[in-house]
Amino acid sequence: RMLLSRRMRRSGFPEQLNLEVLARDSDRWDSTEGVRLPFGTISLLQTPQKTVIAVTNDGVYRLNRFTSDNESGTISTGFFLKLPRFGKPAAEPIGPDNWNLQGPSWVDIDNKTGDLAVYDAGEVSVFTQQVSGNYEFKERIRIIDGNELGGAIAIAGKTIVCILVDGHVVELDASSLKVRNRYQAESSSQPRAVTASPDGKTFAIAYHNHTLHLLTPKTDSQAGTFTRPKYIPQNKTAAATFNSKGELLIAHGHRGFSRVDLKKQTILTTNTPPLKLYEKIFFYAIKPIDMVVPKPGDLKNTATYLITKKETSDGGLNQRDIEAYRPPVDPWQPVYTSGIFLVIMLGLTCVYIERQDY
Repeated sequence: RMLLSRRMRRSGFPEQLNLEVLARDSDRWDSTEGVRLPFGTISLLQTPQKTVIAVTNDGVYRLNRFTSDNESGTISTGFFLKLPRFGKPAAEPIGPDNWNLQGPSWVDIDNKTGDLAVYDAGEVSVFTQQVSGNYEFKERIRIIDGNELGGAIAIAGKTIVCILVDGHVVELDASSLKVRNRYQAESSSQPRAVTASPDGKTFAIAYHNHTLHLLTPKTDSQAGTFTRPKYIPQNKTAAATFNSKGELLIAHGHRGFSRVDLKKQTILTTNTPPLKLYEKIFFYAIKPIDMVVPKPGDLKNTATYLITKKETSDGGLNQRDIEAYRPPVDPWQPVYTSGIFLVIMLGLTCVYIERQDY
């Protein structure tokens, strides 16, 4: 079963979401409308006890049920009469006290301990899960000056990794929140997403320029590393995550999917669906033609790159949002496409003049 959140169709405030429940029956997925999520929900997470929590701007809520009869507080009888629903509410607050996110925010959960790691407006906080299932504040640290910078966070094992819009990757100790290391490997692009292996020994950071870096946390016996593996399709990787076995799953190229063994540093399997007719037309006809068509208007990207040294855009109006689309910019493409077009046209002109009888 899968749980999705979506904007409410007819009523409700802009920050209120509806839950959508997808259940698989043999070879198809069926959708069922779910309960209304609490106002300001920013993330749905599963605890080690297999319960689902909704993290909002003003607290954490446990979802006691997923589907309902439109109104979460009533039960429909089918005869234009609704009876009050007794028992626990659909979303039950489970703390913590004095929780108030300012944004931009990101939340992740430790799949073994249930602890929550929160990035909010330049600060990293940890909230521990009690025996009752409620959450309590544990520790907080400010890792950057100012509160306008967006970021994302991942927690596993003894490590927290936080990525920032300005390009920095910060490694922290999950218990003390002491900063161990700061990295900035891709100075010409920004990180977009971070995910952790179940044992916390590896963190994968995907960048907007479609590169992927692996971070190995610092331990008592060895220093941390931050590498860009050559055995992973670089400049093509769009997303990454880990399965329960600790294998890295990556999406790359055009609908390509690979399973990677990090210990052996090899790709175990790769699946690429066959191209459809319109895709073949695009890749084998339209795209080659596009390569030789001059694009003088894109020369501004070349000038911008020479000034800023950035291979991706700044996100436009969504600069604070770390996931906001920042399209990769190839600064040299308009140069060599114009050059190829010039060579072709000059060659055709020379052949034409040589064959004319003046």
